[in-house]
Amino acid sequence: MHQSFFIYAAHVLPVTAVGHILVKVGSGSIFATVAYVITPIIVLVLIYGVAAFLNKYMRPVYMILSGNR
Repeated sequence: MHQSFFIYAAHVLPVTAVGHILVKVGSGSIFATVAYVITPIIVLVLIYGVAAFLNKYMRPVYMILSGNR
């Protein structure tokens, strides 16, 4: 599965949401550094799961969203 365009197209909202959630969880420079490192990992896992779900159960929708019409 080629998901680079799907990740590019869908990453803004999840990164923002995860960032806001992590800001509410903790504070301090060490926590900010850890949040900065783990946010992309969390978002990539989330987007990959959504892409796999869409590809399996809603293939036509996934094909449009990923640019493979």
